[in-house]
Amino acid sequence: MNKLYEVTDTLLLWQTIGCLIGLCISIVLVQLVKASWNIQSLRRPGILLSVALMAWNGGDLVNALLITLGYGYLSVPPRVACAFGYSGLTLLTWAVLSAWELSVEGRWRKRVHTILQTLAVSFGVWLTVWLWMDTLHSNAPLSRTAIRIAVEASLYVFVLIGMALALSSRPVRTTRLCAKVTGFGVIGPVVVAALIPLFGSLPPALRIGLSVYAEQSINYVAVAAFILLARSRYTDILVERALKVLSVILSGSFLWYCIENLFARLPNETDRPAALAIAVIASITILALSVSLLNRGIRKLTQRIFEQPDFDAELGRLSNSLQQIPDEPAVLRRCEDTLLELFQFPKTQIVPAESLSPDLLRGLRESETLEQQPGSHFFHIEDLAADALVRICRNGQDVVYVIAIARSTEQRGFLASEEVFLRHLAHVISIRLAGLRIEREKIEHERREAMLLHQTMEAELRALRAQINPHFLFNALNTIADLITVDGGKAEKMTERLADVFRHVLTHSQKSMITVREEIEFVRRYLEIEEARFRDRLQVHIDMDSTTAEMQVPALILQPLVENAINHGLAPKVEGGQVFVSARCLDHGLLLVVEDNGIGFVGRMVEHPPGARANGNRKSRSTGVGLTNITQRLRTLYGDKAELVVERPAETGCRVTIKIPS
Repeated sequence: MNKLYEVTDTLLLWQTIGCLIGLCISIVLVQLVKASWNIQSLRRPGILLSVALMAWNGGDLVNALLITLGYGYLSVPPRVACAFGYSGLTLLTWAVLSAWELSVEGRWRKRVHTILQTLAVSFGVWLTVWLWMDTLHSNAPLSRTAIRIAVEASLYVFVLIGMALALSSRPVRTTRLCAKVTGFGVIGPVVVAALIPLFGSLPPALRIGLSVYAEQSINYVAVAAFILLARSRYTDILVERALKVLSVILSGSFLWYCIENLFARLPNETDRPAALAIAVIASITILALSVSLLNRGIRKLTQRIFEQPDFDAELGRLSNSLQQIPDEPAVLRRCEDTLLELFQFPKTQIVPAESLSPDLLRGLRESETLEQQPGSHFFHIEDLAADALVRICRNGQDVVYVIAIARSTEQRGFLASEEVFLRHLAHVISIRLAGLRIEREKIEHERREAMLLHQTMEAELRALRAQINPHFLFNALNTIADLITVDGGKAEKMTERLADVFRHVLTHSQKSMITVREEIEFVRRYLEIEEARFRDRLQVHIDMDSTTAEMQVPALILQPLVENAINHGLAPKVEGGQVFVSARCLDHGLLLVVEDNGIGFVGRMVEHPPGARANGNRKSRSTGVGLTNITQRLRTLYGDKAELVVERPAETGCRVTIKIPS
């Protein structure tokens, strides 16, 4: 039996490699337990498993290093390191049973499992005491080798019984996967135990391989327990990281083996330091070049282990197909079909966020996904009882839709890669819905532009007729005729202003939008003609904020308001009055105001069209150039975001305010 633990250089080498792998996996597993720390039921087994696995691999590694440094196998330092490692192994039995307890259901099974843990702890304490008695040269009832075999055998026996209790409790796919991993770890020691009578006659390489497999197979049992603790969510990460660690260590060991054999065959006259430098540089280069290839291979192997599709490729195909779908309901149906095809869910549905309760919406604002045990039907949304929800946001903030997923009890929880796929799918849906919204807005904008162009042309023709109607033209020409005999220069200037007015109307007949500066300049030219006609009875005040100069406004939107103010507000007033025109910036738009201090609403007809808000006495008859056309143009261009208000600021006068969004 002692040949089972016969110490050779090759055995120490592979034992060291195995312990390094175990320690690296332990560190990865500790991170995974930390990620599940918010689940209180996982804390005790997680801590026990982390400490036990590190103690086992750490003690074994120190033992191998001490022997490599020249200490005898039976000397005190290696014996202490070995005792420390096997003490961790007795603790590992309890930790693994605690992890399998999470998958045990039923009252009698839980009682049996509790009794099993009690027996494991008692037996572990008993063996640990014997182990340290032997280490400290006390008279232990069993030999050192017998105690080691008893510790390992108790681990496998207790774990197999606990695993059987879990498998009899309607196990999910993850539990069955962990049972396979555990079984793979148990096979090694069983095979070695069966070959003990023939162990001395086996080839040395086979003996070493079986010995290493027997010792390191415990790591498989621990990995299965950690997968149970990770609750499936991090299982694929665990396997992928463990495979990466294993590939790096094995690659490094292989390169070291090649370098060692190369040096053994070099002639004596070879410059060995230079050869070593060349070999190290070549090894590092080979490892660096192979990282990308190894990562792709490990990713494909992990997908094959968990029977997953290539999520990146599936997401790309889905994104391309969604670009060809023109309406929102069809996009949602296509995504639902994809989920059913990839995951074989009994049912999945994308529902509006309004159908969720306030508590669920609050939870989805804090977390991208909400998940309960498969088959629990914890979330009730409309006619669907779901156990997982994934939010779909607009602009990354407001939750607009929710992917509700119903799974069967036979299905496992989501792996990390599957959860990432669902989040990316929600992002793809959000982008496509935003694209559809932009397309709808573009179509609506083009429709409004066409309607606005038509209305603008009508408004411009109406404004043109207003400028050249006999009354306006007669007044303007009569004023010019009077000025010719009195002030020829002023008559010429007024003629130029009248030409400017007509030129502006004709020039902008095909434009729907102009700048505030252009609109104000047009109004200024128009008012200069009216000032010449009314002389001292009309005073004009124009105030334009410089920040508004380049902002866009509908063409000819102020001139009808100014004309109303003069003809219906100031003209009937014997002493005349003032007209105020201003343009100001708002937080989210533009404010245009036309105000007069004329006769006000009394004795004056002011039109309040549909959509305009009036503060003052409302009249039933309209003026010649009314507000209806302006309101219709604002509504066509801006929808409900623009506002036109007619109000009486004092006992006399009238103020018309237009608010245009930016």
